[in-house]
Amino acid sequence: MESIALKSTKARSKSLASAYLTLGSIPETTITEWKDIFETGDVRYEKLKYHALLRGLAKNAMRSLFWKIFLNYIPCEPSYWTDVLTPKRKAYEKFTDSIDSVPESGDPLSGMLGTPSSGEQKGQWEEYFQDQELKNTIRLDVERTHPDIEFFDSERTRSWMRNVLFVYSKHNSKFGYRQGMNEILAPLMMINAACSEPSQKNFPEDHPIRTVMHQDYIEHDTYWMFVEIMKSMSQYFFHEGKSEHPVVKKCKYIQHNLLRKLDPKLSNYLREAQVEPQLYGLRWFRLFFAREFHIRDVCSLWDAIFAMYQENQNFSLVDYISCAMLIYIRSDIINREYNYVLRRVMKFPPVEDVWVLVQSAIGLRDQSEKKKKIYPPKLKPIQKQNLLNSAGSGRKVNSEPEKSTKKKGNFIDKALQKVDDIKRFATGKSSRKRENETYKKAYERIVKLNEMISPKCEDIIEQMSQMQQKATKPKEEFAVIMAEMKLLYAMINGDIDI
Repeated sequence: MESIALKSTKARSKSLASAYLTLGSIPETTITEWKDIFETGDVRYEKLKYHALLRGLAKNAMRSLFWKIFLNYIPCEPSYWTDVLTPKRKAYEKFTDSIDSVPESGDPLSGMLGTPSSGEQKGQWEEYFQDQELKNTIRLDVERTHPDIEFFDSERTRSWMRNVLFVYSKHNSKFGYRQGMNEILAPLMMINAACSEPSQKNFPEDHPIRTVMHQDYIEHDTYWMFVEIMKSMSQYFFHEGKSEHPVVKKCKYIQHNLLRKLDPKLSNYLREAQVEPQLYGLRWFRLFFAREFHIRDVCSLWDAIFAMYQENQNFSLVDYISCAMLIYIRSDIINREYNYVLRRVMKFPPVEDVWVLVQSAIGLRDQSEKKKKIYPPKLKPIQKQNLLNSAGSGRKVNSEPEKSTKKKGNFIDKALQKVDDIKRFATGKSSRKRENETYKKAYERIVKLNEMISPKCEDIIEQMSQMQQKATKPKEEFAVIMAEMKLLYAMINGDIDI
């Protein structure tokens, strides 16, 4: 008869095998890979971020480690990991020690029926029964989480998820648990479990990577990563007062404001078709697209979302990925009837490589940021009092200040009006002079140039990546790529025409 420990080991191996099958093969981390990232003498967040944004971390066993750094669980420098991890892991164990505790005194019925008992004892039993109800709600949601994937169908994983969600609800949430949090927790749990073994297999016992990726602390580490995510996202699960729900407000902002800047025609059409953004956006935004794609693709999106988290301590890239998804199906939904458009956004079509959406989102974000910098603030008119003050200081003052000011003001107003015309056209508004096509041509040229440059940049990056993997770097091949890069540089600077 098999021992309980042996059965547990077999169940764990079967569960991990399911995770590897779901996520794809995860190569073991080599000592060389570790040194190239963490022993260069210059371990910075920016370096790790761009490493993740190059092509994602799907084939990297250190993916879990990267996520821990991106989500502020541990610092970049390995020498600090033990000092940071030890107290946090102990704190989580302290939380879990009281999960199944039962009040030692008082009447249990006092918590349900209000029978006479001391105030303190009654409060303990009331809390106990409320906790049991909360546990039951969490249990039902956990059992419904990816039931088709064996990793989540195992009692070990379900126990981890129940504990994390319950402890979070009791210690980190003002309003408790809400449905959907299990969807955010699931990929975190799978990545931490799947990366644990292959990431540390080639390293000695005292190596830092074995400390941070230890299999005994998968549940502990996932909890603190989840807590960090919910610092920013919890507001979209709860609603206080009579004001509009924050997640509905966010969805409207994405479709009516952000998308309007990036694709005015599409935004206007969705508004005219009366497609309410919260119908699809609530699920997209709040769950980080967890229900729109296969979990393997979801994790690829999260590589980029987490990598850019520390820039503003929020997940703003989710906004741009949402816009990228709408633009991706633009030709399929524009000018179509309401029911068809709604079905398409509610059930997003398969995407062969979701990294295309990441690249598009980053491009849209850069495009939006550039627009903020291009247009100068309106200049304030020169005040008459300022001229009088200048006269009092002994400086020479024009004998006709009002007339001079008026002329300069007219000239500046005309210049700003032309800038504003281009701005209005780029954001989908009609210019003041419809018959003048100068603005349209200039804008179309910029769009065309960007469309040509973007795929070329991607090709160059891919070629350089392939060359890095080779043992030797052929000089001829490298020379060709460098020539293309110089040509691209000349195009960007306007030295040559398209």
